Amino acid sequence: HNVFGNIGDVGNLANNLLQGKLHNAGVDTGRLIFNTTFGVLGFFDVAKHMGLRKSDEDFGQTLGVWGWRQSRYLELPLFGPRTVRDTFGLIGDAFRFWRAME
Repeated sequence: HNVFGNIGDVGNLANNLLQGKLHNAGVDTGRLIFNTTFGVLGFFDVAKHMGLRKSDEDFGQTLGVWGWRQSRYLELPLFGPRTVRDTFGLIGDAFRFWRAME
């Protein structure tokens, strides 16, 4: 669980940068560095104990910051209700996740 959370911090970092949230991007960078080195490649979440809070950003939120306002809801099997914007954001997040796994 912690390893995938550490990989997810890369996406949080990218979305914070794209949204212009530089402080949160710095916190995510610190989380990545500390959890990857002292947390044995992310097996342990040592950054949490250091007071570095995990941010929760996704590409749908980034699209919202860049001007795509809320839109209609869709009911997607296995994913549940989402807006059209968040559906496109889900595609961007999945691409980011698979690129990190390479």
